[in-house]
Amino acid sequence: MINQQLLLDLQFSKLSDWRDFYVTKSNSEAVQWLQHFLSIDINILWIYGDEKSGKSHLGKLWANSVFARCIIKRDLSIDSIEELLQENNFFYIDDADLIKVDEEWFFHFFNYIIYANNPKLKILIMSRKRIINLGVTLKDLSSRLMTATEIHINAPDDELIKKLIWKAFFEYGIRCSDSDINFISSRINRTYVDIFEFIDNIHRLKIESNEPLLKVVKNLLYK
Repeated sequence: MINQQLLLDLQFSKLSDWRDFYVTKSNSEAVQWLQHFLSIDINILWIYGDEKSGKSHLGKLWANSVFARCIIKRDLSIDSIEELLQENNFFYIDDADLIKVDEEWFFHFFNYIIYANNPKLKILIMSRKRIINLGVTLKDLSSRLMTATEIHINAPDDELIKKLIWKAFFEYGIRCSDSDINFISSRINRTYVDIFEFIDNIHRLKIESNEPLLKVVKNLLYK
């Protein structure tokens, strides 16, 4: 008999409310800007950060809380812009650097916003890159984007790393102690992608081997 469990590709339920978004020094500036976005005199807020840094989670929380319209590919026709702006005041665009978009559409979209002179119009844009690093070819669009307020989500600090590990273990149903989390957090690579990849590997190997958590962790760290 093979003492090994098969790993099933199960979909775990994800917590999705504000109480589940951990605020630390790494992301507190972005959170504070979003908390006051509706009351301050700016139209476009551009938040950028590394992959897996919580941008989409944070953006969706804001969008849901103000009933913002999430702009997706089917919205990208110039004829739709005026209608969109008549029906909505709040917009959310995720992964702006990754989606293949029509630069001319965004240029007209931002022009409508400027000419509307409507202080209630708010556009939240999430991206992995700074505006200056997007490689926009349309100069007029680049100049429009540069009017946005840019906020950076920083690399995870010690507190956030521990909270991310705890949250992931909780969602995967893996029991752990504070000493387990301290051991892991002090030894893994300190990027969002590496943290989540390491946790996913722990989950996979723990199910396959049914070994104690720290043994699985040490096997990954020192293999």
